[in-house]
Amino acid sequence: MATRQVLLGATSVLAVLLLLASATAFSIALDAPANGANISKITPINLTLSGGEAFFANYSIDSGATNTSLVSPWDITGTWVLGNLNIIIYTGNATANYQNNYQFVVVNSAPVITNVTPTANTGYAGIANLYATISDADGSSDIVDAKFYVSNATASIWTLLGSITAQTNSVFTYDWNISAFAEGTYKIKVIANDSNSLPEEISVGNLTVNNNNQNPLVTITSLNSGESIDSSAEVTWTATDADGEDLNGKINLYYSANAGDSWTLITGNQTNDGAYTWSTTALAEDNDYLINITVTDGFDGYASDVTDDTFTVAHSGSSGSDSGSTGEVSAGSPTLPAANTFDISQTYPSITAGTATELSINDEELALKKLTFTTVIEAINARVQIRDLSELPTSISVFPPDVYQLFEVETTNLNGLSIATFEFEVPKSWLTENNAAKEDIIIKHYTTGWTNLPTTFVSESGDNYKYTATTPSFSVFAIALKQDVGGIAETTQLETSGATALSGAAAGTLSLGNLNLPDISALPGGWFTLVGIIIAITLASLFIAGRQGLISLPSLDVSEHINRFKTKQKNARHAPVRKMQFNAPKIKWLELELPNVGLGKKEKKLEFGKNSWDKYKE
Repeated sequence: MATRQVLLGATSVLAVLLLLASATAFSIALDAPANGANISKITPINLTLSGGEAFFANYSIDSGATNTSLVSPWDITGTWVLGNLNIIIYTGNATANYQNNYQFVVVNSAPVITNVTPTANTGYAGIANLYATISDADGSSDIVDAKFYVSNATASIWTLLGSITAQTNSVFTYDWNISAFAEGTYKIKVIANDSNSLPEEISVGNLTVNNNNQNPLVTITSLNSGESIDSSAEVTWTATDADGEDLNGKINLYYSANAGDSWTLITGNQTNDGAYTWSTTALAEDNDYLINITVTDGFDGYASDVTDDTFTVAHSGSSGSDSGSTGEVSAGSPTLPAANTFDISQTYPSITAGTATELSINDEELALKKLTFTTVIEAINARVQIRDLSELPTSISVFPPDVYQLFEVETTNLNGLSIATFEFEVPKSWLTENNAAKEDIIIKHYTTGWTNLPTTFVSESGDNYKYTATTPSFSVFAIALKQDVGGIAETTQLETSGATALSGAAAGTLSLGNLNLPDISALPGGWFTLVGIIIAITLASLFIAGRQGLISLPSLDVSEHINRFKTKQKNARHAPVRKMQFNAPKIKWLELELPNVGLGKKEKKLEFGKNSWDKYKE
């Protein structure tokens, strides 16, 4: 009997599989956003559609009469109108079709202002270049304009300067002619308008207007009497500005060992606190030295003072030490040729965003021959200054080895640098002296440490080799030789940031496409057939277990399905139901006539009682 029941279950499974294989199932799933969600004007509608090998798909927006074709990857994009958005998705083939309706609420996304200049206390004379970075989830084209306002430092009354509609990479700029404004301190405010909302942002720092600038004053108050100092000295000064401008970060200290013919930077951009402790252990003993302190005020105002008399150093020493496997040593140890001081300087009345700007250099003392740079922000009255260095600033503690030349690039009123390219030359004789090949040259860039810039050999030019290198920012640079660290050649590291991609799959993405699932494309109906097989096996197992009395089957409500049940039974292997008596909606009993399956007897009747199979009747 058990064998006969197993055969009966298998027959049922086969029948279900045949039905699934012949059916075409269509599926429409909304991946994102959720149905009924609030969305922006440009939010894409992401769908997943399936339906066999050949099926069509299209959609209608807001009950439009014309259906628009929809193709893989089944995404619908557009600029939606504020309010309710109704989308109907259709899919099917020549014999069947299917549709789903989705509704969203389109809402306005307000612009976001992330930056307004000035971001710190800044002084201007003549023209002030203002800019604001503005984004909008509805797209940058949704921003109508950016209005720039000015107020006194208390931000009590705002005056409109101008309205800007043009932008470059989400940056709006305004050139403020401050010649008509009284000298004083101001704030800037920007309001972004997208026709539906007006967010605003006020600049963090103050802007100082100084149309009639007076130069600052600086006086050195120590080392003026020809004294002799030991391993360190306290350099003191006073620095003031008649306009009341902030001089913090604008104090630079230099020394000279040749009566002022050339100057070496001790430290730059110092706070105006009037004192600096200078380590002199690297200086030669019994030489005559001078100190020079300079100060700028942000309006091209400049002041300088030199010690009244020379002084000497009675204690000499080296502050350099071997730094380990990198081969680099402390700043100040190597001796380089005497340096010039900002003899390369160029001012640009206007720099157009996105346009390459060139600075040609004809100074024989500098290896650098040309600087080309591009900004994403328009610049007004920008200045670029280049100088070679004989020593590193004291803020840089590690000196790269095998340096040909150090140089520094500083800028004023130049923001939003995109990329810059150096063109430079190195004498062939220097490479020969250092047993190096032309491919061994590289430019190192100092930010928080030394980083190798992408450097390319270009050609030979007389007694020199020509190179190019690119940098994303300006500071101190070193033209040097590549190093072997621990037997491994030094490689160029691009100055970029970002997470490392996961191996084998996109980071942060999980989908069926990332899973190693079996290929069932050869199975008729694909995944629908496989799911049908699982369901059929489960139902057959329940049926056989019930016949064996292993489980209790629930009572069946079949009043709505008798005709369908009889129809399906006509072509079944076993005999159809001959009689069915029921006390609706519960079956009281039913009688089956089954064919002889080789068990020597014929089962005729099966009684169904209170929610369970009670017994078999002959």
